[in-house]
Amino acid sequence: MVIHVLPDYAEARIPENFRNGIMEAHEMLEGIPDQMSDMDLLILAGGKSRRMNGIHKGELAGAGGTFTEELAAGMQPVFRHVYLSFAEEWHQVPAGLTVVEDHFPGCGPMAGIEAGLLASTTEWMAVAGCDMPLLEPLLYEYLAKALSAALQEKKDILCGQISLSEKKEHYICGVVPVLQGKMHPLAGIYHKSFGGILTRELQAGHYRLGRTLMEYHVLQVPVDEIEGFAEMLTNVNTPEEYEELRRKRGWKYECK
Repeated sequence: MVIHVLPDYAEARIPENFRNGIMEAHEMLEGIPDQMSDMDLLILAGGKSRRMNGIHKGELAGAGGTFTEELAAGMQPVFRHVYLSFAEEWHQVPAGLTVVEDHFPGCGPMAGIEAGLLASTTEWMAVAGCDMPLLEPLLYEYLAKALSAALQEKKDILCGQISLSEKKEHYICGVVPVLQGKMHPLAGIYHKSFGGILTRELQAGHYRLGRTLMEYHVLQVPVDEIEGFAEMLTNVNTPEEYEELRRKRGWKYECK
């Protein structure tokens, strides 16, 4: 059954233990799951696929199903719950996924992450772009361990609903992989409180996710030397990139 989630903006949507505004590092550590089954995951599928000539990237054929189907099949057994983000137009919805609509349609992946974080019921939420069909739970497990290690080392780091004027370097709101010096925010993990920060940024007309991540303390984890991670972070934006990936992977499946 598909559930359409559109949270009421009048209600606070942050856990009680950081409703007052900040969390100590040790409280955040308690919230980092030892297993991915304690964390939600959001598949971002709200893009317009302009560079793919209008073909929705989540509905491209992979090894044995569409990109969205295969991401869902790989993530559902591992994560607590899997959400699927759309902007205004809905596309294919695999069984068991909860659909979340953007509150700021047309504002890019930042709007999808904002809506997902507000809908999620876990303290940390992983994100997977539907155009990254090779993503596996192992990447998120690695990021969660890196985040835990960073918080163990820096006990003074705080996170929570902070004002835009406060010193952002003292807060950590997520963790993203970095490959060849480039951040991959659509394969990251974010603290639920980051949803409120994204809401304010979007309301202020700031839609660039990379800019927002640089403004706030988001842990950047190099993964160049971890076997298989570069391949996992492959994303498909054009018909040429798609055909090249199909050729390399030997995919023969065709969508019905």
